[in-house]
Amino acid sequence: MKSAESDHGRLSLAAVVERLEREEFLRGSTRPRIEQIRGHRERVWECVFCERRLDGHDPQVDVMGALCERSQGAGWPPGLASGGLLADDPVLQRWGHAAAEPDAAAPMLWFEWDMPGGSPREPLASICVSNAILGDLAARRAPTEREARHRLYGEIAATLLPAGRSAGWREALARVTDALGKRSGLLHIAGLLPRGSERLRLAVWVEARTLVPWLRAIGWPGETDDLPTALFRIAPPFQRVGVQIELCPEVGPYLALETPELRSEEDGRRATRRIGELGGLAPIADDAVADFARWPGVGELVVDGEPMPVLRHAYVKLTREGRGAWSAKGYFGITTLAMTEHRVRVA
Repeated sequence: MKSAESDHGRLSLAAVVERLEREEFLRGSTRPRIEQIRGHRERVWECVFCERRLDGHDPQVDVMGALCERSQGAGWPPGLASGGLLADDPVLQRWGHAAAEPDAAAPMLWFEWDMPGGSPREPLASICVSNAILGDLAARRAPTEREARHRLYGEIAATLLPAGRSAGWREALARVTDALGKRSGLLHIAGLLPRGSERLRLAVWVEARTLVPWLRAIGWPGETDDLPTALFRIAPPFQRVGVQIELCPEVGPYLALETPELRSEEDGRRATRRIGELGGLAPIADDAVADFARWPGVGELVVDGEPMPVLRHAYVKLTREGRGAWSAKGYFGITTLAMTEHRVRVA
């Protein structure tokens, strides 16, 4: 039996989905599919996001949650340690119990469940390698020296890929991260095996003006001529933006650009016009634009009868393959007080 203290301040996947459905942010049969995830009501998450397509036609909604070790030393939530949600997941087990391993430096894990029409697939795991995203809440510190970073990346590749298949990816990880500028950095590495793909997806922070030179330097096979126009609609040249690429282990054609996160009501109001303009790059339904204006801000979420102060936040991700057309996804999330009571420090 779980104590109230063990659950305090954490979210369940179901609570966030139900809130977003009640606010009419989600389309399709999201809740029945969420209920097929083992432990969907376990309160283990610091942050939960729902991802939806913004074209107004595709009803698929995916859900993801973040686990982090907080600096105050709170241990694993009971729902993870007692045979519940993700109890058998190899990534979670290695990260949680191998304190002597290099990948123990990673301060956070993301798990994402794809729900394309049928039952949820096995979750995709992302291992965070940067503590900057957690600020003072990061209990584990990622290494700063180049050699130690490469060892960490290699251990993560070995964790996320089939046994004995990570050597080429280790070299690729070193090459693409060494090419990043001083104000850029690797955020997390995801393994795509649950989607039937032997690839790694990298999420990085990149100063907008340096993105095209970096993509060219690492041999990204897509068209870069129109990227400055897309970036100008997303962020100023000296602002850092979220970027995702894939390693196969060569650099693949996948590319994603993330808009700056909207965290306050004022952010939402100001961003409406900018998100609407992204419709010139990818199809975005009018009602989706309005959703970004009304969601962000500080609020309250009731979980199991307990009111919790939370942060509601959102962002847009544009994706394409090589020279293909852009598509847009929206991410609507809720984060606990434990992760919002400190300001995030950006190195």
